[in-house]
Amino acid sequence: LLDALNVHYVKDMSTDGDILHKTMLSMAGITQSVFVLPTFRCIALEDRDELKEHVMPPLINRFSKATLTYASALSQQQRLVRKFIASHGIVQLEDKNKKK
Repeated sequence: LLDALNVHYVKDMSTDGDILHKTMLSMAGITQSVFVLPTFRCIALEDRDELKEHVMPPLINRFSKATLTYASALSQQQRLVRKFIASHGIVQLEDKNKKK
């Protein structure tokens, strides 16, 4: 997987005139040339504790990092509804990622 995320691409032109990005991909001892769309994006979601304990730093360093919590994933309208519900004691809401 690390080789696939190295973003060292060579621009190539298809027979139709499209710009292609080519890279070498190595997996399970086999290396071959592959084409990658210029719009290729990869999103990896990892639990913070799992990330620290089980994921290799070279893999972690290939990604932009952002913390995603329950509250941060809500739209503005959903945050307002959540706040209303919590303030009226209808249901006690707790963000499990929040430090106590």
